Amino acid sequence: MPPILLRAPAKQSLPRPRVADALPQRTFRGSRPRWGRARGADRTAAAALLLSLPARPGASVNSRFPLQNARHYLSPQTINPRYFLVCHKKISRITSFRLTQRTAEEFVSSTMKVMALQEHGGVDKLKHDTWAVPLPTANQALVEVAACGLNYMDVFVMHGMPDVKTQMPRIPGGDIAGVVRQVGADVSKEWIGKRVVLFPRFPEGGVLGENGNGGLCEFIAADQRQLIEIPDGVSFDDAAALPIAYGTAHRMLFTRGKLKAGEKILILGASGGVGVACLQFAKLTGAEVFVCTSTEEKARKLRELGADHTINYSENPDFSKAVWAASGKKGVDVAVNFTGGDTWIPTQRCMATGGRILTCGSTIGHISEIDVRYVWHREVDIIGSRAYVPDDIRACLDFVASGKLQPVIESKFPLEQAGEGIRLLEDRRIFGKVIVKP
Repeated sequence: MPPILLRAPAKQSLPRPRVADALPQRTFRGSRPRWGRARGADRTAAAALLLSLPARPGASVNSRFPLQNARHYLSPQTINPRYFLVCHKKISRITSFRLTQRTAEEFVSSTMKVMALQEHGGVDKLKHDTWAVPLPTANQALVEVAACGLNYMDVFVMHGMPDVKTQMPRIPGGDIAGVVRQVGADVSKEWIGKRVVLFPRFPEGGVLGENGNGGLCEFIAADQRQLIEIPDGVSFDDAAALPIAYGTAHRMLFTRGKLKAGEKILILGASGGVGVACLQFAKLTGAEVFVCTSTEEKARKLRELGADHTINYSENPDFSKAVWAASGKKGVDVAVNFTGGDTWIPTQRCMATGGRILTCGSTIGHISEIDVRYVWHREVDIIGSRAYVPDDIRACLDFVASGKLQPVIESKFPLEQAGEGIRLLEDRRIFGKVIVKP
């Protein structure tokens, strides 16, 4: 089939071109447009019309772009093949670009559904909206989101955090799995069609869903350095459950905490994503596990996952007494405390001599008191673990692919009900992970 050239009709109100017959072909070709000849009114009239919303949400569908902006949209380095460009007047030819393997009809639309925070507040500030599909830059890939995992971080972003500025509107969701549909000029085309999970941290700093848009949407443009291929045998849902919770637990227990078989480990907040991951990894290691949780129902589920001792801190606010008794009055070798607040001194009381307290966060309060007597008298180390690196996520994927690990996913929601998933996290009514399916 010969190359196809799309040309604009004479009128400014442009209908969708008839491209169904041309779409099986992979490439549109044409010589480079001659820029700079349009003057005056022609500089505005000679524009590329995007057959959907432009890059900024809320802009007019029929927006005209100045000539220099039209050149940007037609650039081979930045063009998005999900947009069908129609050239007008002086700009009458389209620079070559390649379609991905999806069918033609799917590419006619260039908008996507999102769940976006309009401002800080409650779940009511999340809006189900329509945005333009992002244009990947030269070093980015366009990923079609198949599953997005939620974390307590999304609750923090929703309400806002002191000294952390979040630009609005913001799409939450830091755990993202999907398929690469398009790549920029500097990204290998071998990525197209691959199943990937995204490393949640931006190369320049910050986290998906907080410092940049996350995965509660149908498409996301991600830096190629964030792409991690999903091995065979791992589903999108399982992959989206891993990066933040399981990646954090893996680094905290093994890289920082040096957990060993036969050690006793205490896990506070054990029914959340990171807590459940810590329990599963600890049992895989061969440790004796003590867990604290808020209800008997959660305690039952934790025992089913292998917890050796469960403490309901709703019934035993000073959990240290129950842990000390259950450990034979010897204490635990390792304690995981990402709860913060007023839980640190009780945690110190649980420690054996030479023990290690591991922390990766503070979900109920950043300011905590400690009793320094336990630090020096029992020679207890306090070890911080910032988060995760790509190798932690790859290790988690390998655990799942080998059948050694099955991520715990309690609830799944369609995109438009993502707010209900965040509400479950906010109310601490969740066990394991929440997954949203765009």
